[in-house]
Amino acid sequence: MISSNLTITFLCLSFNDEKIIQKTIDSIRSQSYNQKNVKILFLDGGSKDETLNIIKKNNCNLYFRPDLKDSPFLRIELGSKNIETDYTVFWSCDCNFTNPNTLEKSVMLLQKNDDAVAAWSSRYSFTKDNNYLTKYLAIIGAVDPVAHALKKSERIPYDEDKWHSYGKVIQDNNDYIKLKIKPHSSDFPAAGANFFIVKTKALKQAKTMLKGLHVEFCIRLSELNYNFLVIKGIDIIHNIDCSVMDYFKRKIKWAEIYSKNNNIIRSYYVFSKKDLFKIIKFILNNILIIPQLIIFLNNFIKTKNVIWFHGIYINNIAIIYYTIYYAKKIIKTRIHNNNS
Repeated sequence: MISSNLTITFLCLSFNDEKIIQKTIDSIRSQSYNQKNVKILFLDGGSKDETLNIIKKNNCNLYFRPDLKDSPFLRIELGSKNIETDYTVFWSCDCNFTNPNTLEKSVMLLQKNDDAVAAWSSRYSFTKDNNYLTKYLAIIGAVDPVAHALKKSERIPYDEDKWHSYGKVIQDNNDYIKLKIKPHSSDFPAAGANFFIVKTKALKQAKTMLKGLHVEFCIRLSELNYNFLVIKGIDIIHNIDCSVMDYFKRKIKWAEIYSKNNNIIRSYYVFSKKDLFKIIKFILNNILIIPQLIIFLNNFIKTKNVIWFHGIYINNIAIIYYTIYYAKKIIKTRIHNNNS
């Protein structure tokens, strides 16, 4: 196995994360990779709880920008400008490793594959103590049920054995799946977060950096003709520690922030016009309940996991919140056009 001499910087957004930040630091520091070569940089939006004290106590680096509280993409862009390590990891305070050799394995495979520039885990995982929202999002392989319905999950769902999303599989072995993904703005898995490790030299090549959503960065790497690795056996826990309603309220909040910001580069949308039929099918299946229940029953038979059935509630909550959001957006646009 390749030695741990190559250096790594973790980029992690933070804001009032006192309840979870110590756990994610411990998870990073418990990796078998040579910790002398691992740097953790928190990009904080103005925390007012104990978050900053915990960061300092653990000798982590801090980029403090309270003026950019609602501009996480800009915090990442500015905070990452001076990265000099060999690799950069895009991480989140609510993520944890399940395999202590994740960094070792990821660096080894990326070093062996010169044509691959970045990698992420093939699946999400969960523990028995995680809430059912965390568990459900893990088994569908996405942080949004609509992304899963549109085949844009960034991880492999538990009812699938092979890569299921956009991208051409050019190699599939016991360790990884190598993907060639065409840089189409709407036909792209929602990759780039919750453990996304990239060669820093490629990060600097992609000059758009993260002036847009994390998927924009992946699309830029694809435009540069790089391949990606989806690594097996290094599942990541993405712990959603809030209620279903609060979770989708938060997603709507960020959607509003991104849509109002004129400085952000954006070509990628989870919901595009070409996906309209799939979206309508997803809505009808869940509102009518029985069609979606049949789908979940088949998934349960495949996986023996009852978490699938929580999707009836979660999916319908997502539909309600997104419908209200887009209805308001359409009404506001029409009012604005009529007044112009």
